Amino acid sequence: DWLSFGPQLGRGASGATVLRCTQSARALQTASAGADGTEDGTVQCAAKVLPLSNATFADMVEDFGREVDLLRSLGPGSCSLKSAQITCEAYVLCIELCDAALEDVVQRRCSQKRAFAQHELMPCLAQVSTGLAYLHSRGVMHRDMKSANVFLQHDLPPAERLQAVTKEDFLDLPLHELRAKLGDFGAAKAAERAQTPVQTPQFMAPEVCRQEAPYGLEADLWGFGSLLHELLELSVPYGQELTFPELEQKLLAGVPPALSDRAGAEQRCPSLVPLMDSCLRADPAARPTAGQVVEELARQPVAAAAEVAHSGGTG
Repeated sequence: DWLSFGPQLGRGASGATVLRCTQSARALQTASAGADGTEDGTVQCAAKVLPLSNATFADMVEDFGREVDLLRSLGPGSCSLKSAQITCEAYVLCIELCDAALEDVVQRRCSQKRAFAQHELMPCLAQVSTGLAYLHSRGVMHRDMKSANVFLQHDLPPAERLQAVTKEDFLDLPLHELRAKLGDFGAAKAAERAQTPVQTPQFMAPEVCRQEAPYGLEADLWGFGSLLHELLELSVPYGQELTFPELEQKLLAGVPPALSDRAGAEQRCPSLVPLMDSCLRADPAARPTAGQVVEELARQPVAAAAEVAHSGGTG
């Protein structure tokens, strides 16, 4: 009775189900997570649930435990852990609930045929790259960089946030006024142990597709470049039309996704197109580090101001 489940929000990289949930005062006291609570002593969370019946492989249990350890150590640039429980039926992680995924905003803007301007994207990208750089500083790869794993919040307190806007209204708020956080660390792994491809295919680095084991932190930078492409194109990299064999052929050859209107993208986002190109270099050693991406984005006044206002650092 410490947790009440609501509607399904999605699925994690590990195959666990993600549900909206309300956590009780008892669980809050156990986990010391009450800062985001509502007046009745409960807190709204996203519960990541892996039924014991589904945890059929030792590495699934190991990955779940590693995600708990990682979430406990992360700074404000990532979705925070509220509590972790093992019941008689499932492993349950209660994670900070955000208002939407960046993917939702991308799909909304695509339906409106409304491309992003550079000033809209800079703060979000500054926060995402800072979160990624913190992960890399700990020798950990995210391994599934994409808009579906970037989560957005309004700066209102959680209790007010739930009543302030509907989901649809939230998606129309200016992106540069929202806080962006990295999430879904079910695929995250120490760099020296990353040997299996787990990324969404359209965001997969060539060396991962080639199964060059072990691959390094540079694969996340290809993922970041693919995220940039997604934001500039309002569509998944390489589009929806390619079959997997066709996509695999491009990845094996190190061919990055192309922009359908590169001139238009360069006009709207003159600093982001070159950054995307550098992250999507076929040679992993030629890509910037996450720290260098942070530095590049910080040179832009809009991004620098937003990073100070929203995160105050990730350490």
